[in-house]
Amino acid sequence: MKILIVAMRSIHTTRWVSQLEHSGHEVYWFDIRGGDPVASLPWVHQITNWKLKFKIPFRYYIKKKHPKLYQFIIKFAGVKPEKAFEKFLKEIKPDLVHSFAL
Repeated sequence: MKILIVAMRSIHTTRWVSQLEHSGHEVYWFDIRGGDPVASLPWVHQITNWKLKFKIPFRYYIKKKHPKLYQFIIKFAGVKPEKAFEKFLKEIKPDLVHSFAL
């Protein structure tokens, strides 16, 4: 069975997902915040780093010092969570979707 977990990265999510390790299921994890993969879960198909279409040089500096410019850039470089989730949902076609602490 294919299980898609939709959650943000947290210790609670990691512990919950780790319980499925020897269950025989194919487990996917859509990180709703789009962060980096979790190293402690190498057996999980992690869907991460989906928030940007391309890298933005000096992104943190622009975001902090020039927020209006950053908002303008994100309109072109950013990916909306609902669009990214829909794409992966159609691609994976899971049997079960579990949302955790959203």
